[in-house]
Amino acid sequence: MPVFKYTKLDDESKKGLEGVEFKLSTDKEGNNLLSFKKEPSVTDDSGNNIDVYTLVPQSTTGSTTVIKTPESGRFKLNGLNGEYYLTETKALPGYNKLDAPIKVTIKGHFINVGEGVNAQNTVEVLNNKGSLLPSTGGMGTTLIYLIGGALVLGSGFVLANKKRAKAK
Repeated sequence: MPVFKYTKLDDESKKGLEGVEFKLSTDKEGNNLLSFKKEPSVTDDSGNNIDVYTLVPQSTTGSTTVIKTPESGRFKLNGLNGEYYLTETKALPGYNKLDAPIKVTIKGHFINVGEGVNAQNTVEVLNNKGSLLPSTGGMGTTLIYLIGGALVLGSGFVLANKKRAKAK
């Protein structure tokens, strides 16, 4: 399963991100982590360095559950077949970490990402710069709006009743 962790430079250019860490598990909560052994890196047709990790049993000496992107932002996971969850555990400073795991289903040479059914060759993971803003407002402002709306309606009702009483 090839993975490309990148950021957009403009509408068409993508730059791989080095040093981002991932873990792969068989459940969405990330409890059943898979272990990998790092193999020698390979170079693709475009000259990108790709780190290669092969699935091994948990107790294998030298195995790791942490997958770290090289300078190209590309790595490949070998020995997989089934449904997995790719979780970003460490983002680069100034970048946003993914807030949910990516569901990946592998059946032979076909890779489905998320709930979709379209096969693709590489799992592409976009990273955006900036910081995530906290949620503000909440129930307090909603309550103020409701009370204000009720007061406006109530004063309109009182005013209409006074006009009606004056007209009689």
